Amino acid sequence: MSVLELILDAKEDEEGGDIFIIAELANAHQGDPTTAQLLVTSAANGGADAVKFQIYFANELFSPSHSEYTKFKNREWSFDVWKSLVVYARESGLQVGADVFGNNSLNLAFSLDIDFLKIHSSDVSKYSLIQQIAQTSCPLLLSAGGTTMLELTEAIEAVEDIQRSRVCMMFGYQGFPTEIDDLHILRMNTIQRTFGIHVGLADHIDADLDMAIHLPLIALGQGCRIFEKHITYNRSAKGTDYYSSLEPKEFQQFVNQLRSGLVALGSKEITMGEAENNYRSRMKKHVTAGESLKSGTILTDDKLRLARIENHELSPLPMSSWIGKKLLRSVKKNHVFRYEDIEQSAGLCIVARLHSSRLPNKALADIVGKPSLGHLFERAQIVEHVSKPVLCTTTNPEDDELVKLAFSYGIDVIRGDSKNVLSRLISAINEFGFDIVLRVTGDDILLDPLHVESLINYLRRHNLDYVSAKDLPGGTEAEAFTASALKTIERYAKDPDYTEYLTYYVDDPSFACGKLPIEEKYRRAYSLSLDTQEDLHLVRRILESIYDDEKPYTLEQVIKYMDENPSLSSPFTAGREERRNIKDKTKLNFGLA
Repeated sequence: MSVLELILDAKEDEEGGDIFIIAELANAHQGDPTTAQLLVTSAANGGADAVKFQIYFANELFSPSHSEYTKFKNREWSFDVWKSLVVYARESGLQVGADVFGNNSLNLAFSLDIDFLKIHSSDVSKYSLIQQIAQTSCPLLLSAGGTTMLELTEAIEAVEDIQRSRVCMMFGYQGFPTEIDDLHILRMNTIQRTFGIHVGLADHIDADLDMAIHLPLIALGQGCRIFEKHITYNRSAKGTDYYSSLEPKEFQQFVNQLRSGLVALGSKEITMGEAENNYRSRMKKHVTAGESLKSGTILTDDKLRLARIENHELSPLPMSSWIGKKLLRSVKKNHVFRYEDIEQSAGLCIVARLHSSRLPNKALADIVGKPSLGHLFERAQIVEHVSKPVLCTTTNPEDDELVKLAFSYGIDVIRGDSKNVLSRLISAINEFGFDIVLRVTGDDILLDPLHVESLINYLRRHNLDYVSAKDLPGGTEAEAFTASALKTIERYAKDPDYTEYLTYYVDDPSFACGKLPIEEKYRRAYSLSLDTQEDLHLVRRILESIYDDEKPYTLEQVIKYMDENPSLSSPFTAGREERRNIKDKTKLNFGLA
């Protein structure tokens, strides 16, 4: 598809894409094909995407008695002249468009295989002409200048629904020239919302004004991506349509400015590039000690101050993160606070339920004489620096069995909504006072306790909101969240029913995220989570080989078994890790609405 077709086919508010700039020759050639060819060259050198001619026959424009009839009759060109110009334009790297004013000019345009066609505002009510074009694959531009909303509505109604993705309205009219206070650029949005199709700009303001070059930037900022501008060789010669025609150097400046403007628009998504992140790192203030403080001190506002620091790897946190916290060590004045300086409670939350479409009752599946979830409980209970492990399950009656199992292991239980997983984690935070949550799914029964401890330390060392351990084998890792991050997600989640996929929610510049560095000896792409019957067979074989009631097995043992049995390997795939496209469902709705 061409750039023009891509723009017309784009959905409303769709990001990305390009702009399409049309050099309008109109009658700037004054009837001379050689001048027309020179203008085509100027358009190509100026960076236009296309050149547009006006293909006409005088009797399609005027009655024979009209004062302009003879002039335009003398400017009619033969098929051979038009063919030569079209070929030259394409050899110059340009697409070719044309205004047509009746059946004769339309048929000539069809015979020239023109790339796109435009209906002048004077012919918007000529529905048969519009319908002939709509029956082809040729993109159609409809002039909206000097045209009523009724006329535009009826013109669009003349086009079949299936063809409307190839239609654009061009806003603007020739006032010889059009005054700035007659432009009403805001009306472009009204037309776009009314008809649901793209609206391009064909302004005709005085080319001697600076605004002739700058004005299109306003429309660009409103979503316009198709621009038409008259071009001439010498405006002072005052040829036809000279009022609003840019000379070659001006046209090039106009094109360059529009393309730079498109780059400046960037993305609607609120993210930060490298330059903005560098600015943030240099300028954001961090919480520091306003005075020397002893271990055991409860931090209050008057003991803290904000200051810029030169350790740009440390994530800045708001003052509220420290107020009321107890110091674990004595610090000197100007000390930059880290989470590791204060007392925090970490909870290991096991998210599990009995229902599973791919592997029913997997949480209770027998593995070396114990329920699979029981193995995870055992692993959770040997993690150091964790206040307690907690089972976070649903209130569904079928999960009563999991609750009984948890109690048999001395594991606390939180129950909540089956879809809103986050609500269960928040309940655990509120019930047990966790500052940090280690989230583990019930599928990850080969959890490695040592790396869970490393997650806690890494988060506390770097003042992070979230840390993953994705370079570990799947099924052995956890992820760490601060309670404040989870509460932020709870408050602003677009759809809390998708909080099973919490990792997607923290993919936002509002959160400081990190990835736990993993030693090479532990880095494997094995998939060892319980998700399918094949997974269950694999995990059984692993634990039958390494499980010992008296001595916890290590991650080294798991990896060694897999390395020695490569035929059992089931590496991660994007399709398996991301079971469905849920990105749009896992966004945060910030704001005051």
